[in-house]
Amino acid sequence: MAINLMARSIRSPSIPPRCTERQTVARRILLIFLLSIVLASLLLLPWLHSDIRQQGDKAIQALELFIQSTARQLRPLIQADNEADCSAAVVTHLRRQVFGFRRVKEIGLYDPDFNVYCVSNDGAVQIRLPSRLRERLENTRNGQVLWLTRAKVSDTPALFIYLRNATGMGANVLMSPTAVTEVIGQALQGSGLSYQLDVLGQKTGDPMLGPPGLFETEQVFQSLKYPITLTLQQTRQSQLSFGWQHLWLGLLLGSFTALLYLFHVYIFQRRNEIRASLQRALLLHELHICYQPIMDYQRNRPVGFDALLRWQHPTLGNMSPEVVVPLAEQLGMIVPVTEWMLDQVSAFITEHPDELTGCYLSVNISRHHLLHYDVAGMIEQRCQQLPELSRYLVLELAQDCAFADSELVQVSGQLKRLQACGIRLAVDECGSGCSGLTFIQSYPFDLLKLDRAFIKRLGEDRAAMSLLESVVWRAERRGATVIAEGVELAEQATQLAQLGVVLMQGFLFARPVPRAQLLEWLALLESQESSPLLFTQAREPAQAHHAQNWTGEQQPE
Repeated sequence: MAINLMARSIRSPSIPPRCTERQTVARRILLIFLLSIVLASLLLLPWLHSDIRQQGDKAIQALELFIQSTARQLRPLIQADNEADCSAAVVTHLRRQVFGFRRVKEIGLYDPDFNVYCVSNDGAVQIRLPSRLRERLENTRNGQVLWLTRAKVSDTPALFIYLRNATGMGANVLMSPTAVTEVIGQALQGSGLSYQLDVLGQKTGDPMLGPPGLFETEQVFQSLKYPITLTLQQTRQSQLSFGWQHLWLGLLLGSFTALLYLFHVYIFQRRNEIRASLQRALLLHELHICYQPIMDYQRNRPVGFDALLRWQHPTLGNMSPEVVVPLAEQLGMIVPVTEWMLDQVSAFITEHPDELTGCYLSVNISRHHLLHYDVAGMIEQRCQQLPELSRYLVLELAQDCAFADSELVQVSGQLKRLQACGIRLAVDECGSGCSGLTFIQSYPFDLLKLDRAFIKRLGEDRAAMSLLESVVWRAERRGATVIAEGVELAEQATQLAQLGVVLMQGFLFARPVPRAQLLEWLALLESQESSPLLFTQAREPAQAHHAQNWTGEQQPE
């Protein structure tokens, strides 16, 4: 049996999950780049047509420039009012000029009667220009005419450029039709486009149109100066060449998309890691509760203890409750987390009733919990199992728990059931904003905890003092007891006492500590007339290290 298991393990080696995840991410990134390149190619189609238009205009301009340059070089031959002279010196001069022209095979001279009388290759000749050509020369404005025919001497296809001055004397150059196709080819070099050039409605040279590309498109260009028509056609090579030149666009799009994907993977993996850690923390009892006393400033004795959730993640460090609570809500774990806290509080009440005499323990309840779960039913069941729980337990709700009208009906029903069990209700961070004022006014809460922002501004902002007086006055009118949070200085405590606020919570009196240390502090408190500081000297606010409980309360590291 052991041998079979070993053979099976060899045949099917296990792949580490982390390795599998990395391979999946790598494959997806590769797919992202491929899809980005394909998408970029589709987006480039309109640009491809525009690029062909630019290439065609460029080729036509290059050909026109070549013809004009050739005609410009002919002009010195007919500047003077020459006679029809074809002496040996004239022929020699023409032959020298042929070497100065590019792609020119022969130069000829003709008289005002349109008779070619001298050519560089054969000397004196008698060749009558065709009637259509004579007509065009007479009607041209710039004296330049392009002509495609067959040479009289060599009887081969030839392209002529004719120039005529005001006296009627003229000159021409003969070149192979491939000369102009070479000009077009150089202008389109590297584009991969196939082309066809027509002069006077006749094709010059062999057709250069190749097999069409994936998107067969032809574009026709017409010279405005000469009877030249250029036809350009996309080919697979031209499309590949264009795509290669603009590959950067696909890579840029792929890089941006890949970065977004990697960021999403990072957030997802981090959230999954926290989720798994939170589940493990519940199973392995890694969560713990710290208690911070709520003091009666006049009697210098605690009246209650705020139960604050704490979680020291082994690798991520101290996790903010602003992350833990929403995460627990998303996981559907807010109920087990809250029940675990109530278990800890119930155990504290059961095991140490004498130490808690005259005091209460407050636990935070989230908005999500109130809306989507039967909190009242859970507390009713616990009160049946532990009757003294109702005497000690206070449930806190943050003021920013804004509810719609339909939600207020549901929440108010739960709150009434809780108060029917004897559970007292408190509003935390009261006065921090106006979003929860309707909620506060809609239900008679037992306790209102002033937001620490009020306390911090005491003595510095008169407007804050006036607003604080208004909040305290409204709370007293509704029969609610006011508690000041975040009291860190003796001056703050004195000012609060002058306003009639005697219940206070903050570093001036005690820091949040685990239950064992709290019990030691309570024992020390019973043996002294004054309230001892909770193990460490109270520090100035600027030096205090802060963390947060469920509702954002700060604690030292």
